[in-house]
Amino acid sequence: MVGNGWEIVNLQECHRSTMGGDVANWLRCRSSALSFGRRWTFFCISARCVYCGGRGDLGAIDLCEACLTSLPWLPAGGHGDREARALFAYQSPIDEDLRALKFHGDLRPARVLGALCAARIALDGVAVDGIVPVPLHGQRLRERGFNQTSRLARELAAWLGVPLQEQWLLRSRDTAAQTSLPAPERRRNVQGAFALSTRGCGALARAALTEPALGPPASTSPRLRILLLDDVLTTGATLQAAATAFGAAVDLHRWTVAMAMPAKIAKPT
Repeated sequence: MVGNGWEIVNLQECHRSTMGGDVANWLRCRSSALSFGRRWTFFCISARCVYCGGRGDLGAIDLCEACLTSLPWLPAGGHGDREARALFAYQSPIDEDLRALKFHGDLRPARVLGALCAARIALDGVAVDGIVPVPLHGQRLRERGFNQTSRLARELAAWLGVPLQEQWLLRSRDTAAQTSLPAPERRRNVQGAFALSTRGCGALARAALTEPALGPPASTSPRLRILLLDDVLTTGATLQAAATAFGAAVDLHRWTVAMAMPAKIAKPT
């Protein structure tokens, strides 16, 4: 174990083939339930795998099953924090995909990774009422022009067929970049950095009004099932801080596309 409580995961022991096969079947079945616009796009232009350039064979996604199976899938279940889930190890080609999305505005990785997240979440039996991406502060959003996590969340919501709630959570203060900070400073850096928006507060209030008069108390019967999404998980500080803004009134699932281990513990002895 490391000081921040996260398990050391051997990134080479990824459940590639079995997970890839299940995801492939889900994508093919789910493609027929997508919106007409998404299906029409792939009817007009055949799917081409973003990794090998070959023919896509998984439905309405630019990916082939061979490349899907070879991705660095992490085993099902939490990794360190029981409530936080990571889909992939942060290694090639996932790390390259996320950097291309974040720093170059390449939306192709968002389309593929968002769909793969949806497949894994559905296969894990996670049912949610809405997707909430971890927001950027307004200043950072203006500088970058877009929120990479929101782009991933849009695809995730489309494949799962649930609402995207980008306006429910706010980054109430700007924070220093987390990349170079050690775990304790990461937690302090984002503490109190998130707050529910007026829309978010209203959604929770409306959910409270629809709670049945009879039944267990609200503390043991969450009214809203929310999936909170981020792009990369290292210490979990950002996801934890964002989750705190929702309080105990929701059933909150924390997911991230990739799990990155700090360099000094990436090769455990």
